[in-house]
Amino acid sequence: MADKGFNQSTFTFGTARTPLRSIDYGSDGAKVPISGSADAQRFYADGIPDNTVTVTLVGNVTLDAGETNATCSIAFYDGTAITFGQALIVDVEMSGSEDSEILSTVQFVPGAT
Repeated sequence: MADKGFNQSTFTFGTARTPLRSIDYGSDGAKVPISGSADAQRFYADGIPDNTVTVTLVGNVTLDAGETNATCSIAFYDGTAITFGQALIVDVEMSGSEDSEILSTVQFVPGAT
């Protein structure tokens, strides 16, 4: 049986955004080169992670790239919660095809407070 842990999950950017089709959260580690010119290989230190949230919503959204006025949070139905803090919208796309729903995909990154 498939895990339906996503069903009834919520995404909030100022207010709850529905109907929700999918949520993608990523935290890419950043590497900072610290090698010297005499080193035989490259060495790295931890950098600042690059976090992103991408949500797909059914229908048209009233969100625009450049908005940074609200806290972004995810509450998965299985109890997992992610709070992104002040978020900046960096990409908004809409798509659709014949006999299917219109989908809006919005990408968020941490924004300056």
